[in-house]
Amino acid sequence: MADEPKRPENLDRATQAEMRETTVPLNELFLDPERHSHREMAELTRSALDDLMKSLRLEGQQVPIEFFTNDGGKRVVIKGHRRVTASRFLAEDKAPDFFEAMPIRAIEVVNSTPEDRLVRSIADNCQRRDLSAVERMRAAKRLFDFAVPIDRAAWALGVSPKTYERDLRVARHAWMLAYVFEEVIGATTAAKLLETAEQSKNVPLLKDGIEGWVADRKRAIRERDRRRRAEKGEGLKDSEKKVKQYLKPDLVKHWLQRIKDGKPLDDDSSYYFPAEFDPKTSKLRVPSVSMDLAKEPIGHLAKVAGTLQSVSKALSTYLQRRRHEQDDEPIEIDDSLLDLDYVRQLGLDRIADQLAEQQAGGKTPDAGDIEVRVEPVPRDEENVLDEIDAAEFDDEEES
Repeated sequence: MADEPKRPENLDRATQAEMRETTVPLNELFLDPERHSHREMAELTRSALDDLMKSLRLEGQQVPIEFFTNDGGKRVVIKGHRRVTASRFLAEDKAPDFFEAMPIRAIEVVNSTPEDRLVRSIADNCQRRDLSAVERMRAAKRLFDFAVPIDRAAWALGVSPKTYERDLRVARHAWMLAYVFEEVIGATTAAKLLETAEQSKNVPLLKDGIEGWVADRKRAIRERDRRRRAEKGEGLKDSEKKVKQYLKPDLVKHWLQRIKDGKPLDDDSSYYFPAEFDPKTSKLRVPSVSMDLAKEPIGHLAKVAGTLQSVSKALSTYLQRRRHEQDDEPIEIDDSLLDLDYVRQLGLDRIADQLAEQQAGGKTPDAGDIEVRVEPVPRDEENVLDEIDAAEFDDEEES
């Protein structure tokens, strides 16, 4: 849902356009959906217009359409593409009271500029039904191309100036907009990556990195689907085939830092194994984890081993405590769920030193969130950046 737009400070009239009520034969109306509809073309198909067609048959036309007359004498629709198209379908079907030249209630807009007409058409679409994120971004690009002031453009879209500028950032990069449209990257994630890339002048690096990552991920998904079909007779679920489900928060954070540093993007971010233990509440949570022990980097295996060893110690302490429940002495348990001594006992002194250095430098999460690379599990969150820094986007919800 779009955020509540802030009312522009200057409320002086922004247009000299005037309106005149009239009627126009249905077959004399010209549609220009590329400029004035702002919907995907699928929105103008019979199936998409079925409910509107039923409403028109039952109740008739309730709201006038708007048009302007261009230099060639054509009556070009500004508002009402769906109503006009639905009426034409009904006329084709020879529905009662619908025919090719039937009169359509309309408002002619005169003395208008291209900017005026664009704003009117976008505002009408937004008021009737929220635009999708991609539709809104495309509309933002059109408003920018027509040099519509930011406040007026944001008001037409029904969003804040901040959201308008964020949408515009994505829309101005056609390759990123395509990824958002394909549901490869969430809209807010795309905007944040581009913002960082623009600030560091590393947009080409971002483009090349994402292109390679998407290609690799799609190949991996196809291979997983092939193996699943061979083993179980059926492929992956649709949700498991979506590339966006594998763009985890940790990977996005890793990319943001790589972009700032001017380094190529890679897939070597550390995923979290969030084993959590709170001595105050005696609550322990160990999530499921799936690792290929023959291929996983040894440092990641050491983290998991040390974590599980520490969990085992915590359980042993509580087992002893439960055997002697009459004992009121407090239980002393290390808050850190990474047993470096155990890692050293395995003969991994160098790795233990590296992990200790990471902890000392604040590079590992607090409260026992131990970093470990694991196979991402598909999920349905709309945008992974909400988990990265929710406060930064608290007024920037996706449509």
